[in-house]
Amino acid sequence: MMIRESSIHYIFRVTRKNILIKSSSSCKLYRLKYSNCHTFYLKEFYILQCSLHNLTKPACEVRIAPTYKQIVRLTPNRCGTLNTHPHFQVYIGSEKLISNEKKYSDYDDDLYQYYHLEESQINGNSNGLKVDSQLRKNVVDWLIQTHYQQKLMPETLYLCVNILDRVLSKINFEVKTMEKLKLIGLSSLLLASKYEQRRAVGVYDVEYLADYIYMPEEICQMEKLILQELGWILTVPTPYVFLVRNIRACNLSDEDKIMEHMVFFFSELSLTNHSIVCDYKPSMIAACAVYLARFIVGRYPFWSNDLKMCTGYSEDKLLSCAHVMMESCIQICGEGIMEVFMKFSSLYQCRVSCIAQEFLEV
Repeated sequence: MMIRESSIHYIFRVTRKNILIKSSSSCKLYRLKYSNCHTFYLKEFYILQCSLHNLTKPACEVRIAPTYKQIVRLTPNRCGTLNTHPHFQVYIGSEKLISNEKKYSDYDDDLYQYYHLEESQINGNSNGLKVDSQLRKNVVDWLIQTHYQQKLMPETLYLCVNILDRVLSKINFEVKTMEKLKLIGLSSLLLASKYEQRRAVGVYDVEYLADYIYMPEEICQMEKLILQELGWILTVPTPYVFLVRNIRACNLSDEDKIMEHMVFFFSELSLTNHSIVCDYKPSMIAACAVYLARFIVGRYPFWSNDLKMCTGYSEDKLLSCAHVMMESCIQICGEGIMEVFMKFSSLYQCRVSCIAQEFLEV
């Protein structure tokens, strides 16, 4: 049976067992519960309306075995019964088993078209940065460590570096000291956390992170200066928004965490290189991170037609950025002391930086 994109009404994410999932349609309220008798996690429900008839509210919670690649029909009268019902279907499975043409939202394509338009207007210029490239590299690496230790959302890090680089390309004075650049970096992190986090980093948290080098008044003053220089524009596409979509297009299995962590390793190490961040679009950086991750891990083909359609880039267009990114990876893996390398050398990150290091030594 074919699943048409127009039929998909709701999508739910479940990460633990025994989570009650509720959805409201234009007709009735439906409740599905993942039974605790199963040994593996149910990832998603795809609720599909099969006809124009009104749906019937189930008498109780319906328990469903999470069988991948299976379409089941629900009987609304009895709990646990999988029987024929003409008006209601649930697709049980992982997003990776759905065709890449299926979107999470009707606005998915429009959203990414907007991101592509915006990224060409927001990017800075590496020649316009009023700071030494090595100084910037050290501060961004320190921000990666700080972000990781504070367990902030990944979006916050990418927005923080975006704010930092845009400010450095706009200010009318040159930043010559680590102390001054750290103040700008921490203020950028403060703004990014206010934008992305549910619980934002506070001024006194930033003061603590800087070992009380800066007074709260200095941090607030720098925060205002940054907003004025940027025209209060914080809504920008970063590599992260494209990474999410690109990883989805890779059709990774739930167990394939190495590939996912490798993608983020390449994307975060690119943040430390000002020529990559400023000279290439976020969508290009995200695409190259996937391309090089597939190359290191050994996923063939390195660039599929699905990825080409998803990113809008052919393999030939990626080579220039990928070359610069690989050179940066060789340097970071060769040194083995940068925080971005140490972060991804942990077991939690599947030691992907060590995998890349071993690959490059062969």
